[in-house]
This record gives sequence, structure tokens and C-alpha cells, in this order.
Amino acid sequence: MEAARLQLEAECRFLNSHTYASFDAAVASSGARAPPWPSGPLDRVSSPVKGLTVLRSYLSPEEHDVLLALALEDKPRRPPRGSTNLCVTCPQIPTLEWYVVLRSVCERLRRDVGLPHMPGTLTLNYYEAHEGLRAHTDNPLVIAELVIGLSLASPCVMEWAHAGGERWAVVLEPGTVVIQQGEARYDWTHAIPPGEVHARPGGGEPIVRSARVSVQLSDFDRRFFESEMVQRQRLDVGAPDGQ
Repeated sequence: MEAARLQLEAECRFLNSHTYASFDAAVASSGARAPPWPSGPLDRVSSPVKGLTVLRSYLSPEEHDVLLALALEDKPRRPPRGSTNLCVTCPQIPTLEWYVVLRSVCERLRRDVGLPHMPGTLTLNYYEAHEGLRAHTDNPLVIAELVIGLSLASPCVMEWAHAGGERWAVVLEPGTVVIQQGEARYDWTHAIPPGEVHARPGGGEPIVRSARVSVQLSDFDRRFFESEMVQRQRLDVGAPDGQ
């Protein structure tokens, strides 16, 4: 298992380096610029989950709004077959606009928390106010260790659970960044409870939810995108309504 993980990491970094070199050349020629970095102290949430980093409201309002606008432009018309949530997974960063702002955020994360590298697969998840996320760990045979999540548009509660019985929950405010590595990635499940209202961990005013978007950066095994299941879902989502 460990050898397979290391091979996946190496393959993804090699492929990402070529993609990013092309984007960097396009940035240099176009003069595209990301929103300025915010100032102020880092609001890092204390967590008992090893390998988990939660940075509350880390994105600037401008970064948040640019990412949300890009995500809504790419929102599919209906869920893929066999799924209830709207979701888009791109094998690589799809456009220069996405790359410029995500690269800027990852550069700041490297400065602030030592992010090792910028992953190359972009996943967009769209949630209505009542929708949750089942408890799971991301498939280690398909997805490499580092997973970065950017929470947009609406607050919610994310719950973490360990097989040993430990549990922990945190409020994800809009603009919050969640980084999973190590034990957080492989030994804990994460979930979002369903319902339009979430109880606030530790007490306080309940959280009233609205539509929410999650932007995830990770590294997928490229062979995953060649599978029959993925190709079938692409055709299903891409077909005009009524067909």
C-alpha cells in the first residue's frame, strides 16, 4: 500500500509540473494577476486530529468571490448517474483563471503552514441547504495523500470520527481552508450532517445553512479518468436535458 501511494505521488507531481509550466508561461505573457493577499493574523483552529489543518476564514473576500463565481460558471445541470450531489472533477486545473487564484492561495499556504506542493486535480461539490456528506475517507488507491478544501458561500459543521471512538466537529465558515494529511487523511472519516440547521459545536447560536460550494484540490491517479464509470458519467452529465 505504501509503495503504491509513493508511486502515485511521484506520477502526479511529474504530470503537474508540466501543466503548471504551461500555465506559468501563459501568466507571464498575459499579465494575469490574483487578488492581493489579505493581511492580519492567522486564525488556525486547534484540533485533536493529527495531520488536519483548519484555517478559519483564510480566503480574502475577493478571493472567495472570484472562486465562487468560477465555480458557479462550471456548475453542471444535474448530478451524475448514481449520485445525489452535483459534482465536477477535472483531471487538471481547467483554465488560467482558476490557476491564477489557486496558485496564489497555495503559495500563501506554503508560507503560512508549510504546504508541500499544489495538487493538480480540481473537484467542485455543490450542496443545497439541506444536503449532507456521508462519513468517509477519500479513496487512498485513487487520491494521493494531500487534500485541500476551500469552503464557500455558506457555513456548515464538519464532523470527524476515528475508529477508536474519538469525535470532533468544527464550523466551516465561508473562506475556511481545510488541509488533510497523514492520520487525518487515512485514519479519520469526515462528514457533514444533513439538514438546513446545524447545532454549533460547544453550544451557541445554531447555524442556518444555505447553498454551499466546496472547492477541492487533490491529486487523482489519471487512470481513474479513463475508467468506464467516469466516461459514462461524463456523457450523462453532458447530455442536453431530456435526452
